[in-house]
Amino acid sequence: MNKKLFKTIGFFLLFAVIGGVIGYFIGLFLKDMEAIDQVNWWPILLSIPLAYLFVIAWHELGHAFAGVQVGFDWKMYVVGPFLWEKKNENWQFSWNKQTNLGGGLVVALPTTEERIADRFQWFSLGGPIASLVGSLLFIFPSFFVSPTWKFFFIILSFFHGLIFLVTAIPFRAGGFFSDGMRKKTNTRIVTGK
Repeated sequence: MNKKLFKTIGFFLLFAVIGGVIGYFIGLFLKDMEAIDQVNWWPILLSIPLAYLFVIAWHELGHAFAGVQVGFDWKMYVVGPFLWEKKNENWQFSWNKQTNLGGGLVVALPTTEERIADRFQWFSLGGPIASLVGSLLFIFPSFFVSPTWKFFFIILSFFHGLIFLVTAIPFRAGGFFSDGMRKKTNTRIVTGK
């Protein structure tokens, strides 16, 4: 199969999956349309920035956890305006003033060169895997709580799913590499292939 056809089929399948996920969440909202008038929307609207930071923190902790598991030394953790950096084995907090790091970032460096390409792949995939787990994990409470909390958990689960999709897809936008692209790029740099 030629490369162009394979990419076209891949993009079609990708957008079908994205559409399916979005449709699922819309279905969850529409299923409980009678409960919408019981929802107190102000707490939900006010919590969206905190939910965003929580989702980014969760995703980046996935990278950090994967990095530590494969023997990387965790050096920096950025979530929105918050930055923690390890200096002399102590973690120090400062405000993140770099707008290009406004989402999140984990810096973890390998301590050895053993199986480095495989380890970089796991490090790169740690965030998307954490986001996928978060999306599945946070949808369950929505079935057991009041309408306001139900919509909050659906939104939280949706954000996790969206971050999973956006970061797992290999793409490059300017200087930004998605985790999926970073996995491919790191493997090429390390192995020379």
